[in-house]
Amino acid sequence: MDYLEYVKSFKKIRKILILGSGAVGKTSLTKVLKSKLPLKDMNGDCNYNRTLFVEIDQFKTEDKNGTFQVVDLAGQLELPIHATRDTPKLAFSAVDLICFVFAKDNAQSLLDLNQWVNIANNYYNETNLKIPPFIVIKNKMDQESNIDDSLLDILKPRLKGYFEISCFDGKGVNELKKWFSEFFNECNNKYMER
Repeated sequence: MDYLEYVKSFKKIRKILILGSGAVGKTSLTKVLKSKLPLKDMNGDCNYNRTLFVEIDQFKTEDKNGTFQVVDLAGQLELPIHATRDTPKLAFSAVDLICFVFAKDNAQSLLDLNQWVNIANNYYNETNLKIPPFIVIKNKMDQESNIDDSLLDILKPRLKGYFEISCFDGKGVNELKKWFSEFFNECNNKYMER
C-alpha cells in the first residue's frame, strides 16, 4: 500500500501543479476556482501579480468533500532561481494532475507549452516516477486572437482534458470546476478499489 496515497485519500486532498508562461492567468485561475467569482466581480482583485517563485494555495471541490492543493510556478523560466531547476521535488512530487495553461491572446504561450511539457517529462523520467495525467487550459477566451490551435494536436492523444475558459468573465469555469470534482472522485475511487 502506498502510504502517501492513503494519506491523500484519508485527508481528501489532491495536488495540482499549474505550469505555463508568464501572464497567461495561472494565479488568476486559482483565485477564480477558490473564490467562485470571475475576476471582473472581485472588486479590483483582478490586477496582474507576477508569481516570483512559487505560490501554494488551495480550493474546495464543488461538493466541498475534498480539497485541491495548487502549486503555481513562476512562468518566467529565465529567472535566476526557478522551482523547476532549484526545488523540483517541491514542485513535482506527489502531483495528481498537471494543468498546462496558455492564453488565447498570446501565441508564444501556446508555443511554450512544448517546453513546459518537456520539463515535466524530464523530471518524471529522471526520477523514474510515473508522469501524472495532464490537462490543457486555454485562458482569456474573452480576448481577440488569431492563434492556430493545431499545435495542440501533438498533445491531444495524451490529454486527460482540454478546456477553454476566461478567468475574467467566468466563461467555461463551471465546466472546469465540475471536471475537477469528477477527477477528485476518480482519484479517490481508484485508491479505494485497491
